[in-house]
Amino acid sequence: MKISGLRDCSVFLDTNILMYAFTETRFTPACEELLEKVRNDVVKGHVNSTVIDEFFHNVLLMQIQAEKGMPPTGTGTTASSLRSCSSCPRSSARSSSGAPAIASA
Repeated sequence: MKISGLRDCSVFLDTNILMYAFTETRFTPACEELLEKVRNDVVKGHVNSTVIDEFFHNVLLMQIQAEKGMPPTGTGTTASSLRSCSSCPRSSARSSSGAPAIASA
């Protein structure tokens, strides 16, 4: 089934869905479409604490790698592929490397 056909159902959002929506890859449009359906209550989306932990861990690693000029590790995406997300309220915050800044509590 294609994402465009999803309606009135529940989906579990894996870390990769969030990562691909947060970066520029060939999977980005499909992941954005799915998250838009969740945001508009067309589909009910679920995540767990592991997904949130993995997402922030990967983004933090990419940001550190960009700031230190380090080669990317096995995250599947690179800091250069990070982009702002129109549905992310903090997406306009940028670090000195140009990568989205991670908010601190």
